[in-house]
Amino acid sequence: MTLGWGSTCEQVAAALPEGAREIAGTTVIVTGSNTGIGLEAARQFARLGAHVVMACRNAAKAEKARDEICAKNKDTVPQSRVSIITVDLGDLASVESFVKEFSQRSEDENWPPLRTLVLNAGLILSKAERSAQGYEKTFATNHLGHMALTLGLLPVLRENAPGRVVVLSSDSHYGPLAEKNVESVEALRNVFVQPSGDPGASISLKKGMELYGSSKLCNLLFAKELHARESDNGIVACSLHPGTLIATDIVRNQNGLVQFLTRYVISFFTKSVNQGTSTTMYCSLAPHDSLQGQYYDNCAPKRESKRATSTAAKVLWDLSEELLGQQSRL
Repeated sequence: MTLGWGSTCEQVAAALPEGAREIAGTTVIVTGSNTGIGLEAARQFARLGAHVVMACRNAAKAEKARDEICAKNKDTVPQSRVSIITVDLGDLASVESFVKEFSQRSEDENWPPLRTLVLNAGLILSKAERSAQGYEKTFATNHLGHMALTLGLLPVLRENAPGRVVVLSSDSHYGPLAEKNVESVEALRNVFVQPSGDPGASISLKKGMELYGSSKLCNLLFAKELHARESDNGIVACSLHPGTLIATDIVRNQNGLVQFLTRYVISFFTKSVNQGTSTTMYCSLAPHDSLQGQYYDNCAPKRESKRATSTAAKVLWDLSEELLGQQSRL
């Protein structure tokens, strides 16, 4: 079976039967899994026999999503196979609490080994916002919180190796960008660590997309550097583009017209949510050693931006480690 643009999650699982068998009886964490691609990924993992941990900010929405997952798989998925741990990725203290709760519950409730971490959650802002630690919120939520979560869970992933980290980036990483000089720590610091402007002030859709594009480039760079550092420990990583303007909740912070056009007009010409989740499934089920820190689209490797250099990946990693180290000393 040839996989590509229109492939469904079910087709991916059928094309990768060994991966589908291997993920059964393991634990998979999916961030932002109460809606859109994250919800569909959680449903598919549960259908394949994995224990799914939904890492979501809103507990009530996560409960509703879990009920939906179990209802759609009512003959095969008991509620005990889908767990919820709340986390606000824009608050590093919340991420730390998530890691602690996961460690405690996985031991107390005898969860299967954690082998897959899907970093799916993301946002696009319409107002200038800062994270709980004062960083630009798109960067803090889409990248820094996910890196903190991954590093907090790395000891568990190493213990249960082989494991993988699947990072949802986007073709937005090509641009437009809020900062093009991603090999300069000072340039990154000026835009993301010490952002100018008044919190709460409206920003243009163009500015919001520039910040989003930069955060997606950070996602790709993080996956690349994580793979370089951890592949010898049995942990592989990759990043991916799910599809363009799929009808998900990513535009929830935009005005009503943008939301309507994205969900009901433009999305008519793009992938369905199931099709948009297929590359996430492919990267989660593909042979472990095939990922190699690459960027994927339509269930296949794709050439990444020329800005995604090893130097940029190391610069971002070092800056992010510095920011996370400041949080740990509080």
